[in-house]
Amino acid sequence: MSPASQEEVVKAAFQHRDALIHYAFALLRDVALAEDVVQDAFLVVMRKWQDFRPGTSLFSWVREIVRNKSFEALRSRKRRTSSLD
Repeated sequence: MSPASQEEVVKAAFQHRDALIHYAFALLRDVALAEDVVQDAFLVVMRKWQDFRPGTSLFSWVREIVRNKSFEALRSRKRRTSSLD
């Protein structure tokens, strides 16, 4: 697959939504946070769709974005709990 437009990239990425939520949940252990992270990842996909290299795995690209967003969420949660102590 080699999507040529933002719409094609986002549409193709969205087909992996459930798998991406499961992946985020495995990292975060929080369904609502996993859904938020995936939604944030799709916003990144919409902004940076031109960074996707045709001929590579779109799923892997988006999963890496979800991974980074998940770690951001974990760091943020850790900071919030540390500041409450």
